Amino acid sequence: MKKLLTITILLLAFALLVAVESDPSNVVGYFKKNVPAGFAKPASIPFAYDDLSVDNVLGTQFAEEDRVIEANYGSMTDFIDGWGWFGDLVEFTYGGAYTVKRQEANGNLDYYLLGTVDPQPISVNIRGNGWWTAFSLNEATEIELTENFFGNNSNEDDRLIDNDTGELSEYFDFFGWFGDVVVLKPTNAYSYYVIPGAPDFTLNYPSGRGFSQPSPSFRSK
Repeated sequence: MKKLLTITILLLAFALLVAVESDPSNVVGYFKKNVPAGFAKPASIPFAYDDLSVDNVLGTQFAEEDRVIEANYGSMTDFIDGWGWFGDLVEFTYGGAYTVKRQEANGNLDYYLLGTVDPQPISVNIRGNGWWTAFSLNEATEIELTENFFGNNSNEDDRLIDNDTGELSEYFDFFGWFGDVVVLKPTNAYSYYVIPGAPDFTLNYPSGRGFSQPSPSFRSK
């Protein structure tokens, strides 16, 4: 009952905030995410926020010692009852990739990402020479993985993995991406593998092609 009340309050508060602060042309809504007890699931930020702090974006939907971890460098923050989020991960970033870990004693978790659809450009350094780099898009829609999605930076046998499902696509010269990852999904995170010997590059998105409309899993308010 307490959990239901908390979620209801969050949704009502968000609706009030939207009514007061949002531009009439902005689309607002939410995504519902789930993390089973004792498990960790990837996450990313699909909306725009004036305040990207973990406290502002996630609020108090979590329980004691639930954790959020930045996927590339391992900075993290824990939820402490009566206090909020505490750790060296203070703010989310657009294009960042994260892992949300639910303590087994806290049971299964449904949480909500609420915000305004105002896609922000991202610039992510993709490390070369045999490294994996986790990233995401600030989008509320599925985005097609096209042949030149990463510009002219992809190499034969580079790989892209879905951090949630483990699905994988590989890059082939003169063909493009081939495999199970065909779109990049909102709120999810991905990891890019650059073959040994190939240099770092910067993923700049969007690259002159604009943004898209919210996906079917998006819920508006």
